[in-house]
Amino acid sequence: MENKKKRNPKLFLHIGLHKTGTSSIQESLIQNKENLVKEGILYFNNLKIFDSILNIDFFNINLIDNCITELENISKSKKNTIEKIIISNEAFSGNPFNGYKKLKIIVKYLSELNKRFETKIILYLRRQDELIESLYIQAIKGGKTALFNDFIKTLKYDSFNWSNYIKIWMQYFSKNQLIVRMYDKKNFKDGNIVTDFACVLDSKLLKNDTTFYEENKGYSQSSLEVAQMLNQYLNEFEKRYVRHLLERIDTKKRHISSTFYTYKERQKVLAYFEKCNAELLDKFPFICSNEYFEIDVERNGPNSRYLEKSKDYDNVISNLISSLINENITLRYKTKPSLKNLYRMLVYYIKQ
Repeated sequence: MENKKKRNPKLFLHIGLHKTGTSSIQESLIQNKENLVKEGILYFNNLKIFDSILNIDFFNINLIDNCITELENISKSKKNTIEKIIISNEAFSGNPFNGYKKLKIIVKYLSELNKRFETKIILYLRRQDELIESLYIQAIKGGKTALFNDFIKTLKYDSFNWSNYIKIWMQYFSKNQLIVRMYDKKNFKDGNIVTDFACVLDSKLLKNDTTFYEENKGYSQSSLEVAQMLNQYLNEFEKRYVRHLLERIDTKKRHISSTFYTYKERQKVLAYFEKCNAELLDKFPFICSNEYFEIDVERNGPNSRYLEKSKDYDNVISNLISSLINENITLRYKTKPSLKNLYRMLVYYIKQ
C-alpha cells in the first residue's frame, strides 16, 4: 500500500540568466525571508551545498543526493508548513563567458531533483546584443582590459542561441516545467522585475512589496572608459578601490544602457540570431512580442555609436582625484604605496 505521507513542497529553481536582475530578486527574497515562511514559501539560500555539482565535469549521483537530503531536512524542520521552496542561483544557468560549457552536466544534476520534488525552472532570457554589452561592463568592472571589439571575439556567439539553450533543459525537464520570461521592462508585470517574479512565484507578499531593490550598480560610459584604461596598470587591490570609487561617484542612471555596438553592428547581431529567436517565440509565444527583437532607434539610431573617449572622461578622472584627496589617501603615512601611485597616475592623465 502506498505511503500517504505528506509530499515534498514544490521546488522553484530561479536560474538567471546572468545580467537579468537576479540581484534585485535575491535582495527582495532576503528582505522578506521570514514573512515568506508565513506564506508557505521557503527561500533557501545556502547555495554552498550546490558547489560540488557546479565545479565538476562528470556525473556522480551521490553529490546531488546530498543536496536533495539537505532540502528535505530543511523542509521537515518547518513542520510541514512549507508549500514552496525557492532557490535563486544564476550559476545554474552556466557561465556565459565560456559558452555555457558545463550547462549539460549541470542540467543533468538538477534533473535528479524531479525524483523528489515537483520542480519548476524560472528562466529570464535577454536579447543577445544587450546581454553581450552588459557582460562587457561586468568584465571591465572585474578588472579586464579589452576594448569592446576585442572582448566580443572571446565569446562563443552560438552559445547565445536561446532556442538551442532551452533544448538542453528540455532534454531533462518538460516544457510545462519551464517558466521562460524575457528581461525587458516593457514585458515585466507593472514594469518591475521583482513584481514580475512575484507573479511567477504567486506570492502576494512580494507582489505588494513596494521597496525599490537596486540592481548591481553600473558604470556610466565615461566611467567604463576610465576603468578600462586604468585596469591595464593597476594591481588587484587598486582595481577594487577604483571600482569602489566609481560606483560611488559616477553610477549610470536607472534604465540607461551603455551602447557599444554601432547601428550596423547591432543590426548584424540581431540578424544572426533572427532565426533562433523566431524558434524561441514558436516554443513560447507569449513571453514577448516580435518588437522586442527590433532596434530601439531612439537610443540606437544610425547615428549612434560608442566613442572611444566620451566628453565626461576627464570629469571622471577629476572626480577620482578629488575622492582620493578627500579620503587623505595622498597624506596618510600608512597609506599603501599603490594608492599613492594611483593618485599620481590620475594626475598624469588629467594633464595629458
